[in-house]
Amino acid sequence: MPQIIPIRDLKNTSEISRMCQAFDEPIFITKNGYEDMVIMSMKLYEEKMFMLDVYSKLIAAEEQITEGKILDGEASLKEIREKIGKSRAPESMLRLRENLVAAEEGRLNGKPSHSIDEVSDMMKAAVQEVLDGQRK
Repeated sequence: MPQIIPIRDLKNTSEISRMCQAFDEPIFITKNGYEDMVIMSMKLYEEKMFMLDVYSKLIAAEEQITEGKILDGEASLKEIREKIGKSRAPESMLRLRENLVAAEEGRLNGKPSHSIDEVSDMMKAAVQEVLDGQRK
């Protein structure tokens, strides 16, 4: 259930901060009984921005598909494998790319596909795997 508080409660900044950290959703602020603002934790904000970026890239990809601006999957993967071999990039990013290409091909062919949340989780895991590899 969404959290809704009046603007006068913003005086208690410690409590507002605690609420933002406690809830995995934005907190709605009203002024004179009408919606006025939304606040959220930095973690939630970053997640929302990440998903907005993913959605915008998906929209751009769908527009490219509609316009016929597509590449052969096998040729693209071969080119990526060659680049990875030269740059020594982590294999996990290639696996993610292959999974995403396979999921998109399946979706276009009417096969059941992954939800946005599942794709997001796969992407986060692959990025984390790459980051962990860079920290070693």
